[in-house]
Amino acid sequence: MNPVRNIARVAGIVYVLIEVFDLLGISYVPTDPSHTATVWLAIGSVIEGLVGGVKVVGGVWVLLATWGALLAGRFPRKLNFLGVVIGVAGILTIVPGLESLGIGFRLGEVVWAVWMGIVLLRGSRSEAAQKLCAFFVRSRTAP
Repeated sequence: MNPVRNIARVAGIVYVLIEVFDLLGISYVPTDPSHTATVWLAIGSVIEGLVGGVKVVGGVWVLLATWGALLAGRFPRKLNFLGVVIGVAGILTIVPGLESLGIGFRLGEVVWAVWMGIVLLRGSRSEAAQKLCAFFVRSRTAP
């Protein structure tokens, strides 16, 4: 179980770093107009190289995290199976002709992350999580 957990941690860290690099790279604009084309070509090449593979890294992370949870008997089985499907979809985006799975991976990843957040909040014993859960329960029952 520890190797799966450790590989999932590394994949998660790499995934976050690539996403942050992508956001920072897009926000950079050169001040000298004569350098704009060169800078954008360099930044665009690096970002495309990294972001093209970010779905694969994200797929590995989701797959390993949910596979580990499935083996450990943690979290709802449907959530874990959804994560396995999403992870495989992310990994399969590397196959030519299956790049369109990236859309399903990104949308599925959002659903998986929200569901995982709800499960983790409900199972948390921290005071902040209990207050947040109480707030949402109260909001649903309020007229």
